[in-house]
Amino acid sequence: MGRDGLIELTGVGFQNQGAHLMLLAVLDEVRTWGNEWRLGIAVDLRHFREGRRLGLARIARKSWGQPTMKQRLLLSTLRSLSGVLKEFNVTTDWAVTAVLDASGFAMSDQWGPQAVEHRAAQYRKRRDQGHPIVLLPQAFGPFNVPRIRTGAAEVFELADLVYARDSESFAYSSELVSQEKLRMAPDFTCLVKAADLAEHESLEGSVVVIPNQRMVDRNHVESGQIYLEFLRKVVRSASDLGRDVVVLIHDDDDVGLAERIQREFPTRIRVIREPDPRRVKAFLRDPALVVSSRFHGLVNALSQGTPAVGTGWSHKYAYLFRDYGCEGALWPTDIPSGHLRNRMEELLDPTISAELSRELLNRGQAQAAEVGRMWREVRSLLGVQPSSDVASP
Repeated sequence: MGRDGLIELTGVGFQNQGAHLMLLAVLDEVRTWGNEWRLGIAVDLRHFREGRRLGLARIARKSWGQPTMKQRLLLSTLRSLSGVLKEFNVTTDWAVTAVLDASGFAMSDQWGPQAVEHRAAQYRKRRDQGHPIVLLPQAFGPFNVPRIRTGAAEVFELADLVYARDSESFAYSSELVSQEKLRMAPDFTCLVKAADLAEHESLEGSVVVIPNQRMVDRNHVESGQIYLEFLRKVVRSASDLGRDVVVLIHDDDDVGLAERIQREFPTRIRVIREPDPRRVKAFLRDPALVVSSRFHGLVNALSQGTPAVGTGWSHKYAYLFRDYGCEGALWPTDIPSGHLRNRMEELLDPTISAELSRELLNRGQAQAAEVGRMWREVRSLLGVQPSSDVASP
């Protein structure tokens, strides 16, 4: 690909811990590729400061394909302001040389057709410009809605590599994409290094709860109420078992839900709202148990050997637990109170917990090795020269 490779990263941002964590995972990887490679995301004035702090290029999107003479003149004018643009690390999308898509879960009947159709239109332009496109590990499908199926098929056709995050996503995708470009690889945020916490910040011995407003929004009213009661059961059981309970915010949308639970149990729980994903991951290193309805909350816990159980609204949760050898950790929200308490008490037993933690760490090493394989394939596609300081396994 040559020098000055600008990688456009799509599907990530600073809106929630999962999207932010995926951004950091890709940034950590690209930083090992050498100074000739840069990572950029579309300009977003709401989070301009965060992007600048990370050293990300900010890509000013245009609806243009190959620039006309007038557009070239405008680009020349912009370059005359190179000092200003360089100071804020702003560039135009004409400078992009490859695309990495880290959307997580965006192509499915669960979402409307507009998002996948917009993505197809964007990638059509990138393909016309000869840019490689890689869909990093994410959940896909199902694709039964005709417009979504057509849009997804075009996105897959435009991509050079497509990574499904689980076997069900692989099966859905295999109906629409040629087998030579379809791969399977696990979630790649397991390689993100956690921050160092002060000793007094450790949540050792606690039960950490990560709620998800989508468990209320995406279900019927009755199901949403069942989920709220599930959270109450978790808090009561953990407290009765003598454990401190901490509610960890993973998304700003979950703040109201967390505050509601805190109002109901004002003396039993505290709420942590931390914007730095590396510190959030660090908070999940030492708890006795994590109960999470956020996918990347579970990844953060399991990849560090912390026992975790979860609830979820997508097939991605079940397959994550399968990857870590704990299929029974996906709990139904209507689990009876007595059964929940007994399961929690068992997981909090020191002997059982230590054995489970060792197994999770072993599984985590295997997951990291698969992510390393994925990155080697991506580097090969993009023409990244091997380097002795490349950090990926």
